[in-house]
Amino acid sequence: MLVHDECVGTSRKMTRSKYRNRGLGGGAGYRSFVQAASPCGRWLEQMFYLYRQIFLHLKLLWYHIVFYSFPTLEESYYTNLGITYFELGQYEKAIAKIKKSEDCSGDQGNAFAAYNVYYIGCSYLGLGNHRQALKAFDAYLAFDPENFEIIEFVGWCNLLLYQHEAALKNYLRLAKLEPANPIYIIESARILFELNKKNEARKQLDSVKKLNYGSALDLLVDSLKYRFKNELDNAILFMERALAEATLNKDELLYSQLGDLCIILSEYKKERGDLEGTIIVLENLCKIIPYDYWAINCLAFEYADQNLKLEKALGQINRCLKYQPENSFFIDTKGWILFKMGRVKEAKKILEKSLELNPNDKETLAHYREVKEQLNF
Repeated sequence: MLVHDECVGTSRKMTRSKYRNRGLGGGAGYRSFVQAASPCGRWLEQMFYLYRQIFLHLKLLWYHIVFYSFPTLEESYYTNLGITYFELGQYEKAIAKIKKSEDCSGDQGNAFAAYNVYYIGCSYLGLGNHRQALKAFDAYLAFDPENFEIIEFVGWCNLLLYQHEAALKNYLRLAKLEPANPIYIIESARILFELNKKNEARKQLDSVKKLNYGSALDLLVDSLKYRFKNELDNAILFMERALAEATLNKDELLYSQLGDLCIILSEYKKERGDLEGTIIVLENLCKIIPYDYWAINCLAFEYADQNLKLEKALGQINRCLKYQPENSFFIDTKGWILFKMGRVKEAKKILEKSLELNPNDKETLAHYREVKEQLNF
């Protein structure tokens, strides 16, 4: 099944800090560094996007003509409309049409129902609504419990929703299904560390080195081990070396994950107290990958946390929310920026919306308490 760009490359997400990083291969998908940084690449992408939009609108017109001119099953008509709206990035319309298809379908069999629920889940993911996406993907697994892609989606959504035990179960399952891919083992290790199961986390990382995947991955594993021991100077040093090695050799596994590794590096610098270094890492990342909205969110949050460039941060997070209007992490960042700007009542409403979408987010809960204290004071 073809998934829209915003949904590609999900679920290899690690535990989050204040930045809510996707972790390796996170949830927004990736364009290549060359394409993102090259004006020619951006121009070609824009041309392709324009032609694709024209084609998809013509496709919608064709479905309407066929439906009103020839005998056509309503459920097929609405599903086709929904998928086309999904491809256009109009996720709310996609969900509405596919749900209408389900209302019309009656008993069309498991394959048709699974097809619908798959695109409903991907559409919610496109909106950034991880809670509703998880419900849809869980429903899909009832039809196809061994679907690797859906297990990835489920694991990633569980992690975003702070359901760590459920996320761990999925990542360990992925590691068994694809034992040659170390990413899932690394993810499992970080979740175990988050659950305070440090010995098990270290064992997972040790097993990665046995794969002999390459020096860049070994450096990443060493960085994580130092982080587990709270040796931040070494964690930063080895993460920087892993980034340099992956960039130099264009390591097949890690080169496409450089954005995620940069975000993790920025978190380490933040924990160490290197606030200027944190900003530098994130600003450079956003220059290299200007379309990575999770990275932009990280930078906007950090500007707010350090009371820097608040107007710019607000503009950045509004761009992110235009892309994923129901992403609770993006919404939280906007609330935090508004709070720092002194717009406390607006911040309270925004943070309440974030908590509706992700009620277990400890960071948002902390922000909300601070806002309420300010209002009561």
